[in-house]
This record gives sequence, structure tokens and C-alpha cells, in this order.
Amino acid sequence: MNQSLEARLEALEVEFKRLVRRRKQLRAAGAIAGAALLVLVAAGAVADPASPTACAPTRSNLLYCFLPDAPARAADINSNFENLAAWIDQKIGPANPADPEAAPTGTSGLIVVGSGTGLNLSLDGDEVNARNNGVAAPLFLQRGPSAGDTRLNADFGNVIIGAGGPNTAAKLQVNGVVSASQLEVGSGGTRFARVVMGTYGTCSVPGSAPAGQPTAQFVPFGVTFGTAPSVWLQPQELDNSGCTSVRIRQTTTTGFEYQAWTGGTPSACDCIQWIAFGQ
Repeated sequence: MNQSLEARLEALEVEFKRLVRRRKQLRAAGAIAGAALLVLVAAGAVADPASPTACAPTRSNLLYCFLPDAPARAADINSNFENLAAWIDQKIGPANPADPEAAPTGTSGLIVVGSGTGLNLSLDGDEVNARNNGVAAPLFLQRGPSAGDTRLNADFGNVIIGAGGPNTAAKLQVNGVVSASQLEVGSGGTRFARVVMGTYGTCSVPGSAPAGQPTAQFVPFGVTFGTAPSVWLQPQELDNSGCTSVRIRQTTTTGFEYQAWTGGTPSACDCIQWIAFGQ
């Protein structure tokens, strides 16, 4: 009789230990599922509630919800992890992608923000590229009427556009044409909206720029200024004969008039070089 009771007691102890282990496993599974839900809640910028709440309808169709004090099945937890991983992949790209290089075209990148078949931003260790369905697209920084300043290398380093510029020590280096609606050099400098230069006459042909006597010769700018610009000009004589001085008779928004001399005698020039600054 005593042996039978001892055997039953040992069996009850084994069953009790098994139940304790099972309860711990269920608690661990519930904690993992809760962690996954917390990640999704944080991603959605939802505040931590003061008391337990039911699953949101917008998420419960993607993730399994667990009732309080109820067991969680491994298949449900695994499904939640897979859906969460797929959601993260869609937002920031897959972990350890096959091609981590952020190329300007295609779908590669260490991190890809957005859909590979639509607008997306690709990043790797040292590059950022904007794309639209695999094709290079514009990259906007601080876009919008209320955007703040965009400051590049505000304290150290240079800003390089295109490639290294002609002056590699310059704070701003541009390899190519620079176009601006207005240009101001130095504090309090005069602001110019347009600078145009040209050559009137054929410098290799003697006397190809008329003297402009008795009627001044008109030279067009090729563009129209808002107001009459400032014009600087000088004669060029490659054969050491011809005009030695040139004066401006009139400046308009579309061109200027000049007259040329050798000493006090009206004389044609080989060519006249000019530059106009204005608004």
C-alpha cells in the first residue's frame, strides 16, 4: 500500500514539473508575440496604453491576436513574425540584400525605402539614389514652401558638384556651367541678374568692325536686359594698324552704339570685345 502511494506521489510530482515547464513555455511564447506587437505599435507611432486594449482592426487582419491567459500556438506566432518581417522588408528593404550597392537605376541597395516598382530611395554605405520603377529620378531635399535651410559641410570640408573643380581648395567646386537667376559677390556687392559678353567683327580680318562714323555703329546683345546694362569694351588689333580707341555713344536694353578712332581720325577696327553687366 505504501509503495503504491509513493509511486503515485512520484508520478504526480513528474506531472506537476511538466505542467510548470509548459506554463513557462506558454509565457515565453506570449512574451515573444507581445514583443512583435509592440514593434508594430511603435512603428505606427501609437502611444503605450494605460490599460490593455483589443487588437486594432487595421492590424488584426495581418497579425494573430492573443487573448489574456490563453495559450498561443507556435504557428500563430511564426505567422506574426513572417508578416512583420515582410512589412519591414517592404518599408526599408530586405536584410543582407544580394546587391547592397545603391545604384541610380534598378532595385538594389543596402536599404530601399519605398516600392521597387514605384518611387523609392536607395542607400548603401556612401550613396543615396532616388529612383522611380528602376529608373533614375530627381532627389529633393527640404522640399516645400515651409522647408528650412539646407546646409552642406557647414563647418568643414568642401562641396563638390560634378567632380573636382578647377580650384580644389574652394569651399564650393563646380565642374561645368553655373547658372543663377542673380549673382552677388561679397557682402554688399552689386547684384547682377545677367552677364553677357561677345566680340563684334572678325579679329583675323583687318577693319571688319566699322568705325561708326558719322553714324554710331549698333552692336546687339543677343538678349534683352530689364534696364540698360553697364558695358565695357576694348578694340583688338592684331596687325598693329587700325583703331586705337573706342567709345560708347548709347546703351539700350538690347545693345549699344560705338564709334572708333585712330588718334583723332575715325578708323575701323579689326574687332571689338565687349561685356555687359545688368539686371
